[in-house]
Amino acid sequence: VSKKTIFFAQLLAILFALFVSSIVIKLSGLNPLLLGAKALNSTLGSFFGLEQLGILLTPILITAVAAATAFRMGLWNIGIEGQFYLGAIAVTLVGLNIEGPNFLILIILVIVGIIGGALWALLPALAKAYANISEIISTLMLNFIAILLVNYLAIGPLRDKTGAGVMASSARISYSLPEWFGALHIGFFFALIILGIYAIVSFYTQFSYETEMIGANSKVGPYIGVSASKRIILIMLISGGIAGLAGMVEITGNIHRLQDGISNQFGIFGIIVAVLSRGSPLGILIGSVFIALVLNSGIVLQSVGLSVNSVLF
Repeated sequence: VSKKTIFFAQLLAILFALFVSSIVIKLSGLNPLLLGAKALNSTLGSFFGLEQLGILLTPILITAVAAATAFRMGLWNIGIEGQFYLGAIAVTLVGLNIEGPNFLILIILVIVGIIGGALWALLPALAKAYANISEIISTLMLNFIAILLVNYLAIGPLRDKTGAGVMASSARISYSLPEWFGALHIGFFFALIILGIYAIVSFYTQFSYETEMIGANSKVGPYIGVSASKRIILIMLISGGIAGLAGMVEITGNIHRLQDGISNQFGIFGIIVAVLSRGSPLGILIGSVFIALVLNSGIVLQSVGLSVNSVLF
């Protein structure tokens, strides 16, 4: 199938989704054209809208790269959500128990977040590499464990005893990413840098070429001097580490505390973007912006009385 055919198929899918959404909005008694114009104007036509768009775009972009990294080898890392959570957990545990200059601590938390996400991807990686156990099942199951673990920590050992949070959560982490555009933090630049590195590695390195070859046929490994099992483990660790970094960015840049539902399904949205973009760096950027626009517009649509189900589905 040619790239042009794939592009038009995806474009038609988006147009069809917009058409169905318009029908739903019309049945709700609202004008879809006026509502769409208001949503776009509120999102792109104001400082606050652009600020919120950037905040939503940042974790989606990072998780999309995390998912695409695994997909390039034919590995379906469905555990991006769980790895995001583990990165957030690791950052919270360290952030609440360490003191020092903000800049130095943030560097430590970046490393901790990456390690947390990578370790959560290690077990599925080993299972896939040495027992050929489906990474789809193992990573998906670990998602649920990660969600329960966050909930346990937020309402248990790490719960904020002062009750300062709106919902059960850990104490506030005092270290945060610097803001540069209103509430939009420099994590946005992290996301762009990660995407740039992904693009360079994908297009200009032998590592990427070998990875794709082994992903297409694992028996090729011995002929090019690369162990398929070791490459599977490495790619899954990189993918999980990037997802964990997304959790770190969300904690230190936006939420500042561990609480249930902190991912806002960013891991799921990242997987969707990675699949639709077929791993293309430009496609990842466009897809992430589109998803962020939809989510940001949804806030506006709910403010005029449209139900949450209508906005999301």
